[in-house]
Amino acid sequence: MIYDAIADVERIFRALATCHGQQYRALERRIERLLDGETKLSDPATHYIGAGRIVFEPSPEIKSIICDARDMGVI
Repeated sequence: MIYDAIADVERIFRALATCHGQQYRALERRIERLLDGETKLSDPATHYIGAGRIVFEPSPEIKSIICDARDMGVI
């Protein structure tokens, strides 16, 4: 799940290059702050799914960026 979220954030960041407007730049800055380590990330939630497998859920900060990008039509 975390790898998928990171791939989504990368895809969002690339897609933002073709978007114009203040809200898109604000989202781009949020991603930049995340990548630069300026945004403190919460610990990812862990889920035991059986047979010794654990899945890590992305932090709320990353999920928020992905949700906002979907709402804005970036992805």
